[in-house]
Amino acid sequence: MSSNSLFDSKRDFWENQHQKKDTYWLTGSSAQNVLRYHGNPPISGIILDIGIGMARFMKDISKTHTIMGVDISPEAVKRGSQYGDCFLVDQLSSVPPVDWAFCHLVFQHCSDEIVQKIIDEVPLKPGGIFSFQFAYINPGETPTDFLKTVLAQGQHYLRDETRMNEILTKTSKRIVKVANRVSFHHPENLSWSIYQVTNR
Repeated sequence: MSSNSLFDSKRDFWENQHQKKDTYWLTGSSAQNVLRYHGNPPISGIILDIGIGMARFMKDISKTHTIMGVDISPEAVKRGSQYGDCFLVDQLSSVPPVDWAFCHLVFQHCSDEIVQKIIDEVPLKPGGIFSFQFAYINPGETPTDFLKTVLAQGQHYLRDETRMNEILTKTSKRIVKVANRVSFHHPENLSWSIYQVTNR
Protein backbone atom coordinates (compact mmCIF):
# COMPACT_ATOMS: atom_id res chain seq x y z
CA MET A 1 0.00 0.00 0.00
CA SER A 2 1.42 3.40 -0.92
CA SER A 3 1.95 6.14 1.66
CA ASN A 4 -0.68 8.33 0.03
CA SER A 5 -3.28 5.57 0.30
CA LEU A 6 -2.33 5.18 3.96
CA PHE A 7 -2.91 8.91 4.44
CA ASP A 8 -6.26 8.48 2.71
CA SER A 9 -7.24 5.65 5.05
CA LYS A 10 -6.70 7.93 8.07
CA ARG A 11 -8.03 11.18 6.65
CA ASP A 12 -11.73 10.45 7.20
CA PHE A 13 -11.13 9.52 10.84
CA TRP A 14 -9.22 12.72 11.60
CA GLU A 15 -11.53 14.94 9.60
CA ASN A 16 -14.42 13.53 11.64
CA GLN A 17 -12.61 14.35 14.90
CA HIS A 18 -12.00 17.90 13.68
CA GLN A 19 -15.63 18.37 12.73
CA LYS A 20 -16.64 17.19 16.21
CA LYS A 21 -13.74 19.05 17.89
CA ASP A 22 -13.13 15.92 19.95
CA THR A 23 -11.00 16.98 22.93
CA TYR A 24 -9.36 13.57 23.45
CA TRP A 25 -8.00 13.21 19.93
CA LEU A 26 -7.41 16.96 19.46
CA THR A 27 -5.61 18.10 22.60
CA GLY A 28 -4.72 21.54 21.29
CA SER A 29 -1.37 21.77 23.12
CA SER A 30 -0.12 25.31 23.73
CA ALA A 31 3.28 26.38 22.44
CA GLN A 32 4.46 26.71 26.03
CA ASN A 33 3.65 23.06 26.77
CA VAL A 34 5.02 21.72 23.49
CA LEU A 35 8.30 23.62 23.86
CA ARG A 36 8.63 22.52 27.50
CA TYR A 37 8.25 18.85 26.56
CA HIS A 38 10.72 19.39 23.71
CA GLY A 39 13.40 20.71 26.07
CA ASN A 40 12.72 24.45 25.60
CA PRO A 41 14.90 24.74 22.48
CA PRO A 42 16.12 28.19 21.37
CA ILE A 43 13.84 28.43 18.35
CA SER A 44 14.45 31.04 15.67
CA GLY A 45 13.71 31.67 12.01
CA ILE A 46 10.84 29.90 10.22
CA ILE A 47 8.89 27.25 12.16
CA LEU A 48 6.84 24.29 10.85
CA ASP A 49 4.08 22.61 12.88
CA ILE A 50 3.43 19.04 11.73
CA GLY A 51 0.00 18.08 13.03
CA ILE A 52 -1.84 21.41 13.31
CA GLY A 53 -4.72 20.02 15.38
CA MET A 54 -6.60 22.87 17.03
CA ALA A 55 -3.85 25.30 15.89
CA ARG A 56 -2.98 26.51 19.41
CA PHE A 57 0.73 26.00 18.76
CA MET A 58 0.51 27.91 15.48
CA LYS A 59 -1.49 30.71 17.09
CA ASP A 60 1.00 31.12 19.94
CA ILE A 61 4.15 30.92 17.79
CA SER A 62 2.75 33.26 15.12
CA LYS A 63 2.93 36.12 17.63
CA THR A 64 6.74 36.07 17.49
CA HIS A 65 7.80 33.90 14.52
CA THR A 66 6.83 33.04 10.96
CA ILE A 67 5.11 29.66 11.11
CA MET A 68 3.69 27.17 8.65
CA GLY A 69 1.58 24.08 9.32
CA VAL A 70 0.89 20.61 7.93
CA ASP A 71 -2.01 18.28 8.75
CA ILE A 72 -3.94 15.32 7.32
CA SER A 73 -7.26 17.12 7.87
CA PRO A 74 -8.53 19.85 5.49
CA GLU A 75 -10.41 21.36 8.45
CA ALA A 76 -7.19 21.63 10.44
CA VAL A 77 -5.41 23.21 7.46
CA LYS A 78 -8.23 25.74 7.20
CA ARG A 79 -8.01 26.51 10.92
CA GLY A 80 -4.21 26.90 10.87
CA SER A 81 -4.29 29.15 7.81
CA GLN A 82 -5.30 32.04 10.08
CA TYR A 83 -1.73 32.04 11.41
CA GLY A 84 0.48 31.01 8.48
CA ASP A 85 0.73 29.04 5.25
CA CYS A 86 -0.67 25.53 5.68
CA PHE A 87 -0.51 22.34 3.63
CA LEU A 88 -2.00 18.87 3.60
CA VAL A 89 0.49 16.22 4.68
CA ASP A 90 0.56 14.81 1.13
CA GLN A 91 2.22 18.12 0.13
CA LEU A 92 4.97 18.00 2.77
CA SER A 93 7.75 17.52 0.23
CA SER A 94 6.78 20.82 -1.45
CA VAL A 95 6.88 22.94 1.75
CA PRO A 96 9.74 25.50 1.76
CA PRO A 97 12.69 24.62 4.04
CA VAL A 98 12.43 25.73 7.66
CA ASP A 99 14.73 26.35 10.62
CA TRP A 100 12.70 24.37 13.17
CA ALA A 101 9.96 21.77 12.75
CA PHE A 102 7.87 20.28 15.55
CA CYS A 103 5.71 17.16 15.63
CA HIS A 104 3.87 16.53 18.91
CA LEU A 105 1.27 13.83 19.63
CA VAL A 106 1.25 12.75 15.99
CA PHE A 107 3.58 9.78 15.47
CA GLN A 108 1.72 7.63 17.99
CA HIS A 109 -1.16 7.70 15.49
CA CYS A 110 1.01 6.78 12.47
CA SER A 111 2.33 3.54 11.04
CA ASP A 112 6.10 3.05 10.69
CA GLU A 113 5.80 3.69 6.95
CA ILE A 114 4.14 7.05 7.50
CA VAL A 115 6.58 8.03 10.27
CA GLN A 116 9.50 7.25 7.96
CA LYS A 117 7.94 9.23 5.10
CA ILE A 118 7.29 12.30 7.26
CA ILE A 119 10.77 12.31 8.81
CA ASP A 120 12.34 11.88 5.40
CA GLU A 121 10.32 14.69 3.79
CA VAL A 122 10.46 17.33 6.54
CA PRO A 123 12.14 20.24 4.72
CA LEU A 124 14.99 21.61 6.84
CA LYS A 125 17.41 24.38 5.99
CA PRO A 126 21.11 23.55 6.52
CA GLY A 127 21.49 23.24 10.29
CA GLY A 128 17.71 23.08 10.77
CA ILE A 129 16.21 20.88 13.48
CA PHE A 130 13.16 18.61 13.47
CA SER A 131 11.95 17.87 17.01
CA PHE A 132 9.39 15.08 17.37
CA GLN A 133 7.68 13.10 20.11
CA PHE A 134 6.86 9.39 20.03
CA ALA A 135 5.31 7.01 22.54
CA TYR A 136 6.02 3.55 23.92
CA ILE A 137 5.45 1.33 26.96
CA ASN A 138 8.43 0.79 29.23
CA PRO A 139 9.53 -2.81 29.89
CA GLY A 140 7.56 -4.29 32.77
CA GLU A 141 4.65 -1.86 32.40
CA THR A 142 1.21 -3.04 31.28
CA PRO A 143 -1.07 -1.21 28.83
CA THR A 144 -4.27 0.13 30.36
CA ASP A 145 -7.56 -1.26 29.06
CA PHE A 146 -8.13 2.03 27.26
CA LEU A 147 -4.76 1.81 25.51
CA LYS A 148 -5.42 -1.82 24.54
CA THR A 149 -8.67 -0.69 22.91
CA VAL A 150 -7.15 2.11 20.80
CA LEU A 151 -4.23 -0.12 19.81
CA ALA A 152 -6.68 -2.79 18.64
CA GLN A 153 -8.59 -0.15 16.67
CA GLY A 154 -5.42 0.86 14.83
CA GLN A 155 -5.51 4.42 16.18
CA HIS A 156 -2.31 4.11 18.24
CA TYR A 157 1.12 2.86 17.17
CA LEU A 158 3.83 2.45 19.78
CA ARG A 159 7.57 2.24 19.10
CA ASP A 160 10.53 2.45 21.47
CA GLU A 161 13.83 4.20 20.86
CA THR A 162 15.39 1.09 19.32
CA ARG A 163 12.64 0.92 16.71
CA MET A 164 12.76 4.67 16.07
CA ASN A 165 16.51 4.48 15.55
CA GLU A 166 15.93 1.75 12.94
CA ILE A 167 13.39 3.95 11.14
CA LEU A 168 15.81 6.90 11.16
CA THR A 169 18.47 4.88 9.35
CA LYS A 170 16.12 4.71 6.35
CA THR A 171 15.62 8.49 6.17
CA SER A 172 17.56 11.59 5.15
CA LYS A 173 17.87 12.64 8.81
CA ARG A 174 20.27 11.83 11.65
CA ILE A 175 19.74 12.20 15.38
CA VAL A 176 21.26 15.21 17.13
CA LYS A 177 20.08 14.39 20.63
CA VAL A 178 17.35 12.97 22.82
CA ALA A 179 15.84 16.20 24.12
CA ASN A 180 13.58 14.68 26.78
CA ARG A 181 11.96 11.55 28.18
CA VAL A 182 8.62 11.66 30.02
CA SER A 183 6.40 9.00 31.62
CA PHE A 184 2.64 9.14 32.14
CA HIS A 185 0.38 6.76 34.05
CA HIS A 186 -3.10 8.06 33.19
CA PRO A 187 -5.07 7.30 31.08
CA GLU A 188 -2.65 5.39 28.84
CA ASN A 189 0.41 4.34 30.88
CA LEU A 190 2.75 5.59 28.16
CA SER A 191 6.26 7.00 28.05
CA TRP A 192 7.49 9.56 25.54
CA SER A 193 10.85 10.30 23.98
CA ILE A 194 11.61 13.57 22.21
CA TYR A 195 14.19 13.34 19.41
CA GLN A 196 15.87 16.22 17.64
CA VAL A 197 17.17 15.33 14.18
CA THR A 198 18.80 17.21 11.32
CA ASN A 199 19.75 16.59 7.69
CA ARG A 200 22.48 14.04 7.01
